[in-house]
Amino acid sequence: MSSRTLALLAALLIPGALPGTASGQSKTWTLNADFDTGTFNNAVDTNPSNQLVLGGTPVSRTHIVWSTNYLYGYVVRLDTHTGKQTGRFDSSLQLINGVATGAPPPNEFCNFASTGNCPGRVAVDANGDVWIVNRAFGKQGTLTKLSGDLAHCIDRNNNGVIDTSHDANNDGQISVVAGSGEYFGQNDECILTTIRIGPSNVYPRGVAIDKYGKVWVSTHNDGKLYRYNPVEPVALEATVTVGGYPYSLATGGDYVFVSSSSGQVSRVHITTLAVQTNPCASTYGVVADPSGNV
Repeated sequence: MSSRTLALLAALLIPGALPGTASGQSKTWTLNADFDTGTFNNAVDTNPSNQLVLGGTPVSRTHIVWSTNYLYGYVVRLDTHTGKQTGRFDSSLQLINGVATGAPPPNEFCNFASTGNCPGRVAVDANGDVWIVNRAFGKQGTLTKLSGDLAHCIDRNNNGVIDTSHDANNDGQISVVAGSGEYFGQNDECILTTIRIGPSNVYPRGVAIDKYGKVWVSTHNDGKLYRYNPVEPVALEATVTVGGYPYSLATGGDYVFVSSSSGQVSRVHITTLAVQTNPCASTYGVVADPSGNV
């Protein structure tokens, strides 16, 4: 395959990745001359010389949001300035290097009982990577990671470019017609991994990123939170039982906050894993600021 390659961009005020080619090479920048080949983003390279210092230039912000289509198991990247679709990605990989991930087939219809990946919430980390939970009612729920940096995508077919979804004809829609060069499905090289979340039929619903970059996922049917190290290979670090039926997650300060449909709200300390729970009417969504205000 060959295609024009585009970087995945982050959402929700996360610094964006720049388009480029995947060369498989690396370089260390140490001198002013090196730094000056790039674009400064809230940093300067003077006083002292040959060092980067925060401040001096504006911080860039993206205008990208990610939206899941739970019925058919995909995620769309949207430009909020134009309203155009700029990418479409399967919400899970069924196979990685020939090994089954446990995810249901891609694009299978979600019937809320036994078929479909049924993607739910999305979170974007500080690297611009996108994390998607797949509820997969009645089956194995999963967590998928999309790269927000073209340099971190994987040239699996070794054709020298990154084959990834983009709006090739700039019509604001991503064509899924074979040969259009806009949608690569299971062959999209910026879908990095899909991992199982807990046992089958536990409905992963919430996902959030804490201040250390750790990824938290809640499972509705068994009242648990799972903490993952985001670095490849993504690995489970801790499991916490909060009870109830967790719905949404948010992080702020030293805590991850949990809404529940069972008449309680909880918070979990992100390092000690201590749990505090209080009664509350059935809640759906939750959001927290960096100071931990909910």
